[in-house]
Amino acid sequence: MDLVIPGGDLLKRLSGLDATFLYLETPRMHLHVGALVVFDPPEHRGAAGGAGGEISFERLKDVVASRLHLLPPFRRRVVQVPFHLDHPVWVDDPHFDLDYHMRRVGLPGSGGSEALSELVADVISRPLDLERPLWEIYFVEGLESNGVAVIAKAHHAAIDGVSGTELAALLFDLEPGGTAVPPPEEPWQPERIPSEPEMLRMALGSIVSRPLEVGRLVGKTIGALLPHVEAGAAAVAGSMLAADAPGEARAGGGVDAGAHSHLPLPLRVPKTSFNSSLSTHRRVAITEVPLSEVKKVREIGGGSVNDVVLAGCAGGLREYLRSRGELPSESLVALVPISVRRPSEKAEMGNRIAAMLIELGSDIDDPLERLSCLSVRTRAGKDRLEGIGSTLMSEWADQVTPLVAAPAARVASNSKLFSRIPVPWNVIISNVPGPEFPLYASGSRMTSIHPFGPLVEGVGLNITVMSYMGMMYFGIVGCRDLVPEIKDVASFVEASFHELNVAAVASKRERSRRARTVPNAKAPTNVQPA
Repeated sequence: MDLVIPGGDLLKRLSGLDATFLYLETPRMHLHVGALVVFDPPEHRGAAGGAGGEISFERLKDVVASRLHLLPPFRRRVVQVPFHLDHPVWVDDPHFDLDYHMRRVGLPGSGGSEALSELVADVISRPLDLERPLWEIYFVEGLESNGVAVIAKAHHAAIDGVSGTELAALLFDLEPGGTAVPPPEEPWQPERIPSEPEMLRMALGSIVSRPLEVGRLVGKTIGALLPHVEAGAAAVAGSMLAADAPGEARAGGGVDAGAHSHLPLPLRVPKTSFNSSLSTHRRVAITEVPLSEVKKVREIGGGSVNDVVLAGCAGGLREYLRSRGELPSESLVALVPISVRRPSEKAEMGNRIAAMLIELGSDIDDPLERLSCLSVRTRAGKDRLEGIGSTLMSEWADQVTPLVAAPAARVASNSKLFSRIPVPWNVIISNVPGPEFPLYASGSRMTSIHPFGPLVEGVGLNITVMSYMGMMYFGIVGCRDLVPEIKDVASFVEASFHELNVAAVASKRERSRRARTVPNAKAPTNVQPA
């Protein structure tokens, strides 16, 4: 919602969902997102490098400075409403300092992958200054490959995965020789920061209408949830009957009769060693998987690319926990963010997301069976999300003020509450579609981009995936105290995708063998009776 203050300045009010990411921030729970971007070394640039010049910290800073008018969030900071009576607003920072937000770092020693991961973990572990625009960029030199890296982070209040990808496309070039960006029509003039009385007057409308909105939302929520509660109970009963009478037909619509019974409820999930209260420090690990292998598994095993991603991560987590003697008999549960951004919102910053809880099938040994179950469960989860309404979460967030959310987050963090009570889910797994065209900086080609998501109290592991130029890049973030061997998580996840690929290829060969040996195996199935 945009607000006009006396003098004609237009202020952008944070949505409830965007503001919630600010309210929930604590010294142990840093709600920013990040990315590690690596550019190729000079010897790989060829003529393109000559066209654009060699990438350097000074050149990158000049590029950012020349494009700030295309990147409004880069200059905006948050201004709170007095007494936290309403959501804050974005205001241009009159003291904006590009030198503060862009920093130059050199890797110690040989500059190998371990040193780079430690640096990323250090950057991710430090919260952003909420009194400044909510982003930082680190230019990293001294890589073993002789290339350079960029570590970027921005607060989740400002961007989600999709809008972050759009910002990257604006920040970097589409051609090796660079992209000509016209200067702004007028010099930048920061908006006037509103006074406290002005902020209070702007908040008055929301304060007055809030009781009516809450009442409306209560009715809407009950009306949306009730059919799904009834359907879930019927599904549980149906799955029990099916178990007693195997071979009976399953429910129509392509979703297993018991699928809805496998849609988990918060606080009823198994607890693992990475499900406890957070410390302030993080560990990170990276890996990658060819997108062609993921698509091959999808074509053979069914489901979507996202289903394959979840199945691969589930297999990796299963083996990680089993290697530590901690594998629970019940399935792990993942929080899976879903983009609900409409085409008309493509250029807008902020968050347009919903989320669903999915049983990962980590209790299933066979990788293809795990994928099949996940495919059914994600379809059921999307059906439920569509039935409830993808905007219901954000509508409730609009009515939750910092007077409620912020103190609750601090109490949970300071008391280490989630060390003693059940957790809402085990892990966050997010799959973000990235650009399928090459990006450049000063003629240097971006060779990889590993994304990193935030941790929340009780959930000390986040796996975020982004596709780029035929690869799927995994960024794994863990609480330093809860995931001591995070490199093992990355190794097990990579091995799980290989296991899925091998199993899918073997399944296809077996089906082909059966088709050759069974007469009329491919006879038409749509012949009508006489």
